[in-house]
Amino acid sequence: MKDIEIEYKKSESKKDAYKRVKKKITAEMLAKYKIETELIYDDENCSIRGKGNGFDFNLDFYDNEVCGDLNLSFLFKPFKAKVIESLEKKIKKVV
Repeated sequence: MKDIEIEYKKSESKKDAYKRVKKKITAEMLAKYKIETELIYDDENCSIRGKGNGFDFNLDFYDNEVCGDLNLSFLFKPFKAKVIESLEKKIKKVV
């Protein structure tokens, strides 16, 4: 089971959902939380990958939902539920 599974409510396709989330999850947005993150957008496969100091995540867009995983280093594991909740909230607003 994935850490994040969100069905589309506003988006009509995976490309539409991907474009909406791509606009929302940016390096600038993550910088507000003082998180230096390298983001990789794969427009062809509709996926977003992020990697930072002590964590990495991926979001994969499918026909009816977006799914993702979050991997945290041992130091950050206690915050996993909070981070997932925050990501889900931001994604749900746009898809």
